[in-house]
Amino acid sequence: MIIMFSRYRATSCAVRFIISLVFTFNFLHCMQVRVDTVNPICQEERAYNDFRAKYSFDAMQNFLQQNIPGKSFPKVACCLSGGGYRAMISSTAFLHAFEDIGLLGAVKYVSSLSGSTWALGHMLARDSVRPEPLTMQEFSLVLKKAVSDVPFFHPKTFHWAHLLGKMAHIRFEMGTIQPADFWGALLTDRLMHDLQDNGTDVQNITFEGVRHLLKKSLKYPFPIFTASIDDFLPYQWMEVNPFVSGGDYLMAKDKMNVPAHYSGAYIPTLALGSCFANGDCNHLFHEKSIGSMMGIFGSPYSASIADIVKLAGQEIENYLADKIPQYWERRALELLISGLTEYFCEREHLDAHRFLPTHVDNFVCGMDSILKDLPKVIMSDAGFDENLPILPLLKRERDVDIILICDASSDATWKDHPEMSRIRDLALRYGFKFPSLRNKHVINDNLIIYEDSDPSVPTIVYFINAVCEPTLKFDYSEKEFCELYDFMYLLVKDHKSILQSVISNKISGLSRFKHDDIKLEDIGDFVVIGDGCAASSAQGVIAQGFVHTEPKPKSSGYGFCGLL
Repeated sequence: MIIMFSRYRATSCAVRFIISLVFTFNFLHCMQVRVDTVNPICQEERAYNDFRAKYSFDAMQNFLQQNIPGKSFPKVACCLSGGGYRAMISSTAFLHAFEDIGLLGAVKYVSSLSGSTWALGHMLARDSVRPEPLTMQEFSLVLKKAVSDVPFFHPKTFHWAHLLGKMAHIRFEMGTIQPADFWGALLTDRLMHDLQDNGTDVQNITFEGVRHLLKKSLKYPFPIFTASIDDFLPYQWMEVNPFVSGGDYLMAKDKMNVPAHYSGAYIPTLALGSCFANGDCNHLFHEKSIGSMMGIFGSPYSASIADIVKLAGQEIENYLADKIPQYWERRALELLISGLTEYFCEREHLDAHRFLPTHVDNFVCGMDSILKDLPKVIMSDAGFDENLPILPLLKRERDVDIILICDASSDATWKDHPEMSRIRDLALRYGFKFPSLRNKHVINDNLIIYEDSDPSVPTIVYFINAVCEPTLKFDYSEKEFCELYDFMYLLVKDHKSILQSVISNKISGLSRFKHDDIKLEDIGDFVVIGDGCAASSAQGVIAQGFVHTEPKPKSSGYGFCGLL
């Protein structure tokens, strides 16, 4: 009896010692995790861009087939819209086309939202567990098989043991299971079931593997995911990259007015969802899986009543726009309806009533911010505010010169392209430079270029998906997948000469700007809307006869994907 008691006591002491070591390690690790309110760009992002600089420069020179003055090297970024599986497929085709024409290596950033985060997150997660990254062609085959082979909502095809195991793990550590946790686990199971079948624990892949991937691979532009904090209107945008997560306006003190100075807050991504107080982490949980992140980034089920009212207002705008011939009359109507819906939603607090919200620990709790009194915040799909994640690319510290937009929004083909109007208004609200929407060169129904004579204003190349598929459609046949994929792939690939001309024109503008000894940052922090004197790169290409006479590329159905 005495021996048994001694063994029990020894075991108990050992267990207590191990638990104390765990808590001590957690405490020491927490001491290193603090909210950063100083740096809008993390050191890892700068280091990765420096690491990739020569590779990008060489890729751009090869794409243009010309030498580029070092100081005039333009920063190019991709902006991928939301739109469920439709956006996921279109975004993959978009990046694949850039890889095939030789431009992807020269792209510095790729920003994603909702459905396009499922493409980017899936790609990064899959490559992080491979010895070598897949090419975009190889990934497109994997995606086609994942989407077309297995019905999305067929319970018999779920990996229930892994799904329930993931939920049990989250419940044990976090104390509760959020809607985004199960949704993200389901997305992961559907998109990466082949890896699951081969023994890879896809439910627990985190950005840790992606961080290692970015240290050894030059393939990827720097990846940016977006979400929003939706506790009040207007929603607060957040960006998440493999290294840090946060927003440039989370420390603002007035929710209605954008502060004149930097008021951002960022934390290491590995600490997103952990407990913070007064800027310090006091309990560090395990890093969220990429699946859980995708469940937050793309959460169309968590709409609020305010979101539904705003969508109804947009539908009314589109209906009436077809009946009003004058642009300025349509613009006045747009401002009137959007103003009325925002006023009504704010007055009735309709944003407070959200379906299946996901609550995340507020890392600016207790700090001098409008969010200081909230221990948890609602984090969801940024597409409820705007479906093009352009804000991270307009940051002055990133200084992007050319933005290539893949718009697979449900309203992308509407008159006057309302998504462009909304990002213009968003840029105005936050004081960013943006080209006038009247300064446009319409190449065809699905490709428009917006540029300005001031080279410090970013040029926007706007690619429009015209294949209509419902946003909430998750089951695609192989033929449907190929038709959607082919359209965006061919739209980009068939207009390589347009892209070359646009980039060359921007380089010329930047060269003149530098030659006049004027620095871009000396222009100041004012809003620039185009002056009506757009540069004529697209018109030059048209004059040379490089533009296809067909209004839009034909989809080859099985043609492209079937030949891979």
